Amino acid sequence: PHELLLTAEKAWATELGEAVKSCSQSCSDEMMLWLSMAAGRRRDAKHFWAPYLQSLPETASIPTTWPASFLAEQLAGTNLLALALAERQQISREFEPLAQELQQHDLHFELDEVLWAVSMFRSRAFTTRVLAGDECPLPSSVGCMVPLLDLFNHKHDGFHISRWLSD
Repeated sequence: PHELLLTAEKAWATELGEAVKSCSQSCSDEMMLWLSMAAGRRRDAKHFWAPYLQSLPETASIPTTWPASFLAEQLAGTNLLALALAERQQISREFEPLAQELQQHDLHFELDEVLWAVSMFRSRAFTTRVLAGDECPLPSSVGCMVPLLDLFNHKHDGFHISRWLSD
């Protein structure tokens, strides 16, 4: 059911989303979703997806979230080093001014929390087109998190074939 999907649109419709809208800094749909995921992960017991977010691993191994020294050591001489550093810098550039403004609303976020959300999103999210086909009734422009279905987004020793039909 669509009501169980964690989307940017649902994140914008929360108290946190309203606080972010009141800030003068712009915020992308992705950043709003990541902030919502971070809030549900650590502190907002009323967050609809808190149990799901709290069940996710502490880390996902995507280069954007690796420490800079580890990146430099492991990816030296590759194009991936520059891409990972650029993406991390882009996330930080959007996050830092927004985080300062959110502090005025007594909302405190750390970059590491957002990077956790980025890693979970990038490793587990589905595009709405994958879920609903070409004539997608879902508005999300950035994709969505699907509790439990995201487990199929990871390769294990078995072979999985799934087909999802909507009413």
